[in-house]
Amino acid sequence: MAHFTVYDTDVTKTAGAVGDQNFGSNPFPAIPAKGEITLLPTQTDFAEYITGIVESDKEGELIIEVSFDFPQHYYGTLEEALENSHWVPLEQNLNNETGGKIVVKAKESKSFTLFAIAPYFRLTWKDKSEEENEHLRIFARAQEKGRV
Repeated sequence: MAHFTVYDTDVTKTAGAVGDQNFGSNPFPAIPAKGEITLLPTQTDFAEYITGIVESDKEGELIIEVSFDFPQHYYGTLEEALENSHWVPLEQNLNNETGGKIVVKAKESKSFTLFAIAPYFRLTWKDKSEEENEHLRIFARAQEKGRV
């Protein structure tokens, strides 16, 4: 079973739906100028890779981090787990980029494939634009070798 994470500002416009596993019933808001968002961690289980795509109207970067010590039951609450976990940016990207940082130019989309070296990963988008970003789509999943 693949574990999946998403942030899609278009979902409320195109699908008529709101929310996802990261934000519950809240819609996906636009990203403020020079804003930053970090999605909730996703479990990799037995997956060998973290694969995904990112698309944005504004320039920014997607940072992919991994952790061995996120599990909420270690700390008691989600907030404590997020505060006390150690997150490390991935350094090897199979797309020949510089580590787990995916640099995206305005109106560009990119795909990525990285080794899933830890049981949890999370995504952080850092917007580089001086204007609000109303179009940001990020999809990522933990994927087993040879499975679609």
